[in-house]
Amino acid sequence: MNRRQFMGGAAAVAAAGVMGRMAWADPLGLPLGIQLYTVRDPMMKDTVGTVKQIAGMGYKEVETAGYGTIKTAAEFRKVLDDAGLKWWMAFQATTICSRTPTRPM
Repeated sequence: MNRRQFMGGAAAVAAAGVMGRMAWADPLGLPLGIQLYTVRDPMMKDTVGTVKQIAGMGYKEVETAGYGTIKTAAEFRKVLDDAGLKWWMAFQATTICSRTPTRPM
């Protein structure tokens, strides 16, 4: 390790100490979440494996954008439950909501 590397590492440690909780990935103390659209390609190849990897990375909640290769919401719910993830929001195409509603949404 040279002097430059040491000083860079020391500065990072000092900054993290000064920033305190703001240096954490969840500064507000809320569960970490991910929008599954950001991993849409792996989701279409191996939905169950991708969900397990997401949970293994420390994510606690997901926003869906489809179910990957899973056919129904109930089946997808089970995949998420088995991985210990909470499903808190869903993104849906506007075609699903394009009908004239019979009551307020």
